[in-house]
Amino acid sequence: MIEYYDAYTETTAVELLSTAKSKWASSPNASGAAMAADVIAQIPAGTKVQAELDALIAEINQKLREDEKRDWEFKMQQYNDEIARQKREYALRKQQQEADIAYRDRQQIADNEYRRKEQVARDQRRRMLIDACRQVGLAFAKNYQPPTYNVKNVYAW
Repeated sequence: MIEYYDAYTETTAVELLSTAKSKWASSPNASGAAMAADVIAQIPAGTKVQAELDALIAEINQKLREDEKRDWEFKMQQYNDEIARQKREYALRKQQQEADIAYRDRQQIADNEYRRKEQVARDQRRRMLIDACRQVGLAFAKNYQPPTYNVKNVYAW
């Protein structure tokens, strides 16, 4: 009876191991590993398939670690890409600010120069106007003869 039970457990273990391998092969990811683990949990201990079972478990663990490592590396690459993008944006904003500041400085210098030239031109026009008025005044003064009034004394009684 024990021989039949041992044969039954060996056959059941082989069938369950085969099922676990097929579930893992059909979906070699975390969900496939979970399905294979459910089947592996049903395999009786101490059977002749234990070596194959250990090899399957090691393969599943290795694959999951590789997947986790790949996912981690992918997430780290995304993080590094985001940091690089932020640095590029910061550098671009800083460059734009520097260009804006330089433009404002040049514009301020140009505005000041324009105002200075306008002030000089305004001053020249005022001086020319004053000189013209002075010349008109001098010419008028040279040709001016005060009016003479002939007043006769008239005595009325």
